[in-house]
Parts: sequence; C-alpha cells; structure tokens
Amino acid sequence: MLQRSSPQAARLGVSPFSAAYFTDPEGRGTALNVGEWAYFALVLAAGVGWWLGQKHWRWSWFLLTILGFGLSAYLAKYTAWFVILALPGTWANWSSYLTERFGHKPRTTRRALLWTQLGRLAAVAMLLALMALTLWPRVDTGTAWGWLTRRGWGFSLWEDESLHEAARTAAEWFRAGHLSGRGLHLAWVSAGPYWAYHQQGSVWLDLRAGLFTRQAVSDFLDILQALEKTGTPEGQAQRRRWQELLRHYDVSHIIVHIDHTVSRVDASKRRVQVPLLPLLLADRDERGQPVWELLDYVDGQTFLLAWRGSAHWPRIAQLRFSALKRWQREETQVETSATVSQETGYWQTLRIYLRGQPLQPPLSTTAARWAFGVVHDFRQRFALPRQQAEGLLLVTQSAGWLGLLASEGVLATALRMGTVLGEGWPTLPRWPRLAYETDALLWLAWRWARQGVLRSPRHPLVWGVCYDVGNFLDAHEALFCEGLRHEARVLARMFLLRQVTRLQPDLANAQLELARRYLERGCDDLALMTAEQFLQLSAAGSADDPPPQSRLQEHLGMPLDQLRQRVAEARSRFETLENVFLQPTVIQARSAEALARAREMWQSRLAGLALSLLQLMTRSLSLRQPEFAEAVRLLADIYVQTGDAISLHRLLEQSWAQAILGPERYQLLRALTAGALGEPQMESHYRRQLEERLQQTAARHFLQGATQLALGGDIGPAGSFFHGLFLQQQALTRSRERLLNLLAIASADLESGRLGDARLVLQQIIQLAPQEPFAALAAHYLRLLPED
Repeated sequence: MLQRSSPQAARLGVSPFSAAYFTDPEGRGTALNVGEWAYFALVLAAGVGWWLGQKHWRWSWFLLTILGFGLSAYLAKYTAWFVILALPGTWANWSSYLTERFGHKPRTTRRALLWTQLGRLAAVAMLLALMALTLWPRVDTGTAWGWLTRRGWGFSLWEDESLHEAARTAAEWFRAGHLSGRGLHLAWVSAGPYWAYHQQGSVWLDLRAGLFTRQAVSDFLDILQALEKTGTPEGQAQRRRWQELLRHYDVSHIIVHIDHTVSRVDASKRRVQVPLLPLLLADRDERGQPVWELLDYVDGQTFLLAWRGSAHWPRIAQLRFSALKRWQREETQVETSATVSQETGYWQTLRIYLRGQPLQPPLSTTAARWAFGVVHDFRQRFALPRQQAEGLLLVTQSAGWLGLLASEGVLATALRMGTVLGEGWPTLPRWPRLAYETDALLWLAWRWARQGVLRSPRHPLVWGVCYDVGNFLDAHEALFCEGLRHEARVLARMFLLRQVTRLQPDLANAQLELARRYLERGCDDLALMTAEQFLQLSAAGSADDPPPQSRLQEHLGMPLDQLRQRVAEARSRFETLENVFLQPTVIQARSAEALARAREMWQSRLAGLALSLLQLMTRSLSLRQPEFAEAVRLLADIYVQTGDAISLHRLLEQSWAQAILGPERYQLLRALTAGALGEPQMESHYRRQLEERLQQTAARHFLQGATQLALGGDIGPAGSFFHGLFLQQQALTRSRERLLNLLAIASADLESGRLGDARLVLQQIIQLAPQEPFAALAAHYLRLLPED
C-alpha cells in the first residue's frame, strides 16, 4: 500500500509493463535509463533463447526463469531478481544454439585468428571504457559520464553527505538529551537508512515498512498528504487530523529535503511545482504562532523542523535556529590561501573514481545558496508587496484606531498598535522568523560561500555562489550609505568571476559580466576578448533569447564595433614594439624604455599587453636595476585591477616584495589578497597593522606641531608650519583611506563572527566621521549586533 500510494516509491510499486512505470507521479512521461531499458532487452533475449534452444530444454532453468520473470513483472523493484534467475538458462540456450549453428566449422587461418583475437580485445576494451565512463566524474556538471539521461544509470551506491551529516547531528542531539520524540521522514525512501545507521532514537516508518501495521502505514500516508497541502484550504481543514496522529505516534520533528516539491496553482491558474519547505516555515496556527521551527542544522539540502505542538517542544526549543546566534557562535577556520590555486588531490580523485560518486559541492556552498535564496526572495517577493499592503491597511485601520481611542482609552489603543507594529498585520501572510534576520543570514551566506571555495576549489558552483552572495551583500550595504560601496571586495569580486569563467568557460552570462567588469576597470583588450567569447557561446542559444549583440551593448554601454575600433587604435601604437620587447636581452639593454612602454600600454587601457611585458621584465631584470622595482609596483596595481589574486599572492610571497612596495602598500595588498582568497582573519590582521601605521603617522604630525609650538614656532595663518602639520594630522585621522580601512576591518570581523571586535571598530568609524555615508552603515550594524 505504501509503495502504491507514495509518490516517492510509485515506480517501485508498479509493474514495469504498466503505464505508470513510464510516467512520473504527475502523469507526465519520463525517460528510462539504460539499466531500465536493459531489462526489456533481457526479457526479449531470454524468450528468444528458450525458443532457439528447444533441443537442450532443462526444466530447472526454465522454472528459475519463470520465477524471476513473475517477480519482476509484478513489481519493478524485483527486476534485479530476473537478471539473477534468468541468466543461467538464457546463457546456456544461446551458447548451445550458437555452437550448433557456427561451431562445427572452425577457421584456423592466420587472418581469421587475428581478427578473432582483435575482436575479443576490442570488446573487452569497450566494456572497460564504458565502466570507466560510468564511474568517472565530470567536474563541469557534477555528474558521472554514465548519466545518459536526467535519471542516470550505473551500479555504484552513492553517499548523500547532507543526509549523513543531518543524521549524525540528530544522533548527537539525542545522546546529549536535547532532542527527544520520534522523527518523521517526508523523504522516507532515501533518508531512513542514514538515521538507522547512526542509531538515532526511534524513527517512525522507513524502508522497513513491512514491520509496521497497515493502520500505521495508512496514518503515515494521511500525514504526508496533509503536510504537502500546507497553505491551502484543504490543508487547513486537515490540520487537526494530522496533529492528532503526530501526538499519537509521539512525533516531535520532521526531516524535509529542499527538493521536496508540491503541486500548486499560480496566479495564472497553471499547475506548478513549488518547494514544500518555505510553506511549512510560513505556516501559522490559530493564534498566529509558527507551527514549525527550523532547528540549528543548516546545510541547504536537509532540514530538521520541530513541531511546536509536540510535548517535547520545551526541551527541543533550545535547538531552534537563530541566524544572529549562529553568526556570532561560528567562527571561520583559517586555511592557507594556496589551496585555492591547487588542483583536486590525487587521492580524492581516486576515491571518487572507485566509489563512482561524482564531485558534489560542499555542504557549506549549498547552505550559502539556501540562505542567499531566503534573503533574496524575502526582499523581492515579500518585503516590497507587504510594505504596499501594510500601507493600505494602515490607512483603512486609522479610523478604527480613532474609534478605539474614544471607547477604550489611550492604553488599549497603544497596546493594539504596538502588537501590529511588532508582529505584523494578522490578516497578511507571515514569513519565517529567520527571514527578518536579513543581515545575519546574509553574512552567514557570505561566510559559508567562502568556506565552500576553500574546501572545493575545483567545483565551478562554489565560485558562482560566492560571487552572487558577494554582489548581493555589497548592494545590501549600499542601501544604508547613499549607494557607496567600499573597495575591500573589489579584488574579491573580480577574482571570483575569473574563477567561474575559468572552471566553466561555456557559461555565457559569466563571460558577459566579466567583460563589463574588465571595461569598468580600464582593461579594454581583456574586455574585448571576453566579449568575443560571449558572442561565440550565445550563437548556440535558442531563438527565444534576446540577440547577443543587444545584450552585449546594454551591459558594456557601447557597441562592440566601437570597442574593437578603440582597442585596434590603441594597439596600432605598439605594433612595431610588441616583438622587440619580447626578448629578454632587449629588455635588459633597454629597461627604461620597456618600462615607459608598459606604462603607456596600461594608460592606453591595454591591460593584457602591459601584463605580458611587465611579467617578462620581472623575470629578465635584476633586483639592482631601478626599473625592476617600478615594474613590480605597476604589475601589482594591474593584478588588483584585473582580479588576478593568485598571481598577486605569488608576487607578495617573494622575499623582496615588502622592501620594494613599502610597508603600508605591502600590508594593503596583503589584506586585499587575503580577502579575495577567503581568509578574513588574515585580512583583519593586515588591516589592523595598516591602521597602526596610519595612527603612528598622524601622531607624528601632531607631535611635530606640538614641538614647534613649545619652541615658539609660528601658529599664525594657514600657511604656517605648525598649522600645516595640524591640518595634515586632522586630514589623515579622518581620511577616506582610513575610513575604508576601518570598514574593511569591521567587515572581516563580521565575516569571522568576532562581533565584539566589529562593534568597537564600527563605533570608532562613527566617532571619526559621523557625517560620512559609511557612518550610516556602521550605525546600522551597531543596531543589529548584540551587546557583549
């Protein structure tokens, strides 16, 4: 009954010869994979083999074949038994027939033997190649080469890291006494075995459904169907029924997967599939309280929801997820930046190959994608429409409040207004409590996305998620500081985008965004090259897509022909010099001219050409030549503008880097590199060193002025020595450079979870320049951060 009624096991509980086997739970046709088609081919081969092998009939083999066929024809999940039971008889029948038909005329010529052996070797090689392709992972798509359809095929058992970690965490909660009661798996087919493996308490109904009574299975299906109708009138009518069943079976929490979707009707009366998790989190009871609370395990795929109506809720309440507390509690682990530039390890690749499991994004990346999606949907789909609805209700309710003021007094009216302002209008749909913690959830998404980059640097998805979260975080902060964006993440954004296009070069939108970024940063030749790649990728798009030329012109702000002409004109001034300065001997002999040409190339917006010349100069010139130091400084600037954080990191690792760049600039570049490579603690360390130097410089100016004053120096008009030092000290103390540095320190502390340190820095920003736009952003964060 469970297999025939549950959509998750619908295809396992039907016959492979029924129409339901070829459709999904919604009645739409679905493609069969290679293994499923092979079953029908094997049935045909067995039938033909028995027909051809009539002379060598054996009843034992025939009965085994009939038994296997009967089991497989009854239920699709028994098709593997047909392979085991029918294979001996089928092989013997075909072998006997082929031996009689072709075996009495053996060919012993050298050519026949050669072709026979080559055919056998080719067959074995083909089988080995197919087995390797079945297991070998594809990094670009995250699936194995053997996945010929969207349903996949293969013979390996895959481990779901999300279910494994969720079951392990739940088991730890049970052993610690924080979690009690039974769990209910909405995805009972895949989730149950992980909980059984970790021996985590009692779980109500899993794959061992035969151990339960028929009434228990029926009640489980009733609960499952009622929960999938959450947010509909039918679900509201069945609320009391499933609550009684949950109390009867002592269920305190449910396990929901992010891919669990339900059918709904949209505004245009079309049937669509929507995720079930947001519907459960937005569900409210008769008193306006949430029915389900998200527990403190978030990986973006598997979610544990506690039922507030359970008798175990007072104990489970301490496990409730709070973005602000998680933001403060979880600190980022420091990892070396070199891991970003390394390939996937050999042992990891071998393990993936042997297990047949494709490379999956880390759980921190999926958690970041989920948190980012919650914040984005909250703003786009809920916050703005709700503000409009609240405005209309405020106008209509004003008259009612005036009447309440006259009848019940000021206190009752104030209490009613405070309830509405604090909890929202009871007639409007509620959003999960965690969505209102926008800043904390967004910073958690940024932190988790950076952790995913460090853990799986070869997966393109981790870079794309990190880039999206970083852009959204910058736009969110710009709302509070008059549209200004601090420059601490400029290198990080460029670096993330470059990594996305490097690991997944067929992503047209990433190429388009990178071309725009290059153009904004003064790199016309790199922007032109990236734009050409975008046009090549967009040429294979569908006819419904907008014309690529118009999209490119919209993003670049100019026609592509105009950009081509500008780059061609700039390159024409260096055509005769490109080949000359590609020789190390020429550069050594004419180092000053080569440096001048590199500066002209950079000023002409030819970043790629300037990079090639400067990199060759740093390899050809000696440290004693003055042009070497100038080339290193200019090369570091271009690395920052183009977002090449790895090359900049390697440059700064050289023993002579700090002496050439200077202490302040060296520390600034170190901080920018650490921020781009996902090391917020190191970024904060270098930023604080830079802040100490700025303070020392300001104090030195003030001390020089005080000395002049004590010695009777001129304290007259603005042109005097003391007054000039005083103005320098004041300008340096409140300079934009220092404010940006302090804001970068606060951002690194916020990302690392050191909220107490971030609070002190934000207060310092407000004290230094309370009228600056960045002070408004600092004041916004101070209102959100908890007191120590």
